[in-house]
Amino acid sequence: MDASSSPSAAPSPKAGSSPDRAARVRRRARIGCGAAILAGSAGITAILIATARRPETRPPEEPVLTVRVVEARLEPVETRIVAYGEARPLRVVDLAAEVGGTVVEMARALQAGDRVREDEVLARIDPRDYEAAVAEAEAAVAQARARLAQLDTREAAERERRKLVVRARDLARTEFGRVRDLFERGAGAASGVDAAEQAYVQAAAQLALLDQELALIPTRREEARAARAAAEARRDTARLRLDRTVLRAPFAGRLTFADLHPGLSLQPGRRVAALADDRELEIRAAVDAADLRQWIPFAPDEDSVPGWFDPLPPLPVRLTWTEGAGDLAWTGRLDRVVAFDATTRTATLAVRVGGDALRSPEHPFPLTAGMFCEVEIPGRALREAVVLPRSAITFDGQVRLDVDGRLRTVPVEVARAEGDTAYVTGGLRPGDRVIVTRLSAPLEGARVREAGD
Repeated sequence: MDASSSPSAAPSPKAGSSPDRAARVRRRARIGCGAAILAGSAGITAILIATARRPETRPPEEPVLTVRVVEARLEPVETRIVAYGEARPLRVVDLAAEVGGTVVEMARALQAGDRVREDEVLARIDPRDYEAAVAEAEAAVAQARARLAQLDTREAAERERRKLVVRARDLARTEFGRVRDLFERGAGAASGVDAAEQAYVQAAAQLALLDQELALIPTRREEARAARAAAEARRDTARLRLDRTVLRAPFAGRLTFADLHPGLSLQPGRRVAALADDRELEIRAAVDAADLRQWIPFAPDEDSVPGWFDPLPPLPVRLTWTEGAGDLAWTGRLDRVVAFDATTRTATLAVRVGGDALRSPEHPFPLTAGMFCEVEIPGRALREAVVLPRSAITFDGQVRLDVDGRLRTVPVEVARAEGDTAYVTGGLRPGDRVIVTRLSAPLEGARVREAGD
């Protein structure tokens, strides 16, 4: 069937019909409205731009560092070397039994910490065996002396008898000569000559034996003297051993150890007590080798030993008890170099203090063995130096200055640093304003202001 003849087919619209015109009118209206809105927005924006206030432009504000400042001043400085050590008695001895035996007597009970007097009897050992040995030795001495006296008496008697023997020999010789002369002249008998000769020979032999005996007497006297000396030595040894049964304090001091009581059986050499002399103490403190070389003054003299340190002058040394909050201090004297440690590169110095110096006039508390002390040793003086807090020196040896309100960094020469103080001997002039506030990486030339301004 032909489509054109179908009753359901719609007729095609004609050009310029009413619906098309309405659509075009609405489109134009929308476009005009948008244009009007854009134009109004542009106008309002232009008005706002024209009437708006422009912001003021300022350069960024430069930061200012608030610091503490000190003025550099050159002044003489007395240096000091600080070390530490423990006070110890200069003299400590162990008391031991020198002979064996049983303790039979003590003047008093002894304990560590007790004070004893010089030559005080601490204990007595049973002396009976030693008294018997002394008596026996004295008897031997008496016997030796008697033997020597007997020899002296015998020599005197023999010398007197020799005079008689010499006289008898001379008479026998004269008689022998007379009888022989008579016999030769025919007036005597041969038997008479023989008898006279025999008498003469006997007298001469007797004199020879007597001279031999007298010649041996000096040797026998020396033997007797040696025997007497040996007997006296044994006697002296016995007396000494008897004296050693009494245990005495060799000096006044303090017992640091005691193990004595009646009935105690002792063997020779057994340690029974220890005695410390607290009247003079010594502190040994280790000092850095560099400080020893540069700052400790020595006093060379003719007694100096090659290869060792020269003597130290007796400089006054301040001693402060580390547990005394700084108010307990005494004055000692520098004594000597005790040792040098190549491993730690330190030298041990001895400081002595004794007598009245053990008690300070400011307080009654004494310097006592066992106290750990700070030792301040005076060193060589600096003729001119600037004294600054150690915090003002950087790790690379520089300081920061306030120059006309600007930070400036300059290198300096630090001669010595002691605790929180540094001594600067180069790089600063009098009047330089040194910043002592510790700053963390400040900019060179940064503005600075002194605290309180």
